[in-house]
Amino acid sequence: AEKIKMNDHITVSTPSKEDIEQIAALPNKEWAFLPQRIKFLKNLLLAKQNDKLLGYLVYDSVEKGHYDILMLYTHSDFRCMGVASALVKSFAIECLNKNGIPYYVCANSEASANLAKALDIKEIRKELMIYKLT
Repeated sequence: AEKIKMNDHITVSTPSKEDIEQIAALPNKEWAFLPQRIKFLKNLLLAKQNDKLLGYLVYDSVEKGHYDILMLYTHSDFRCMGVASALVKSFAIECLNKNGIPYYVCANSEASANLAKALDIKEIRKELMIYKLT
């Protein structure tokens, strides 16, 4: 799995076999049920700091060559540290590496809309708040 260093302390990558085993043992509620689902997820990015899990992003193909974020989660202990930004940026790179187009759908979430603005993601449809990552 290719690791992308997003800043001095956050690294984003796809999970290794060791990551999957470690995450499967974590408490489900604390990690928004990632541990019980991790063995079935194909498109998953993990944000880590010194091998400690900070958050994750799950995405899928909405149609051939177009990808959408299904879940973006940062553990409550690590919010406001740039974890979500690092995951979304890595998602865009991952999609572009697959010759795909990444989309960021805010689903009327104020936090998601604020993150899109902070990352300078261009709005393409306001009523649904759908953004194309460029």
